[in-house]
Amino acid sequence: STKVDYAPQQTNESLGVSRESLNYYEMKIRRWRNRVGAVLICIICIFFLYILVWSGKFSIQIITLTGIQRLNEEQLQQRIRGFLNKPLLWTIPQDNIFTIQPSRIETFLRRDPRIGTVHVSQSYKQRSLTIQIEERVPFFILNLPTTSFAVDQEGKVLTQLTPPVPKSLPHIT
Repeated sequence: STKVDYAPQQTNESLGVSRESLNYYEMKIRRWRNRVGAVLICIICIFFLYILVWSGKFSIQIITLTGIQRLNEEQLQQRIRGFLNKPLLWTIPQDNIFTIQPSRIETFLRRDPRIGTVHVSQSYKQRSLTIQIEERVPFFILNLPTTSFAVDQEGKVLTQLTPPVPKSLPHIT
């Protein structure tokens, strides 16, 4: 008494598809899924990069200057904003809290002969910069035949003076 199965069994060979071609199509589908997945991951990364860098949601909102006594704070704020509005590498904004480079701001401000030391700190939460400035102090006035200059203790010329020249500092002619 043998058992007879009357339902025909469908095998890959009976369908006219070989095992090798099935593996080929399965591999092709896998490759397609992997490529689509990689493209989606790239699109998501580009979207988040846009949000972080270019959208303006993380741009510096507040710039606080401390230690200023003789310099004009508004002019200094404008100079710093102008510097931060110039992009890095033609496209990346410098006024973004994630792309800002405090050392570049310090170097930029130290170009002014009236500024001695600069320390820049940033707050990610408040999207702010705190810039501590130590000004150079005029030590004497150098009088030349046509003009006068304020000079600090190290001998660095701070600024050209316009008449009337202050009398509180020693004058050298």
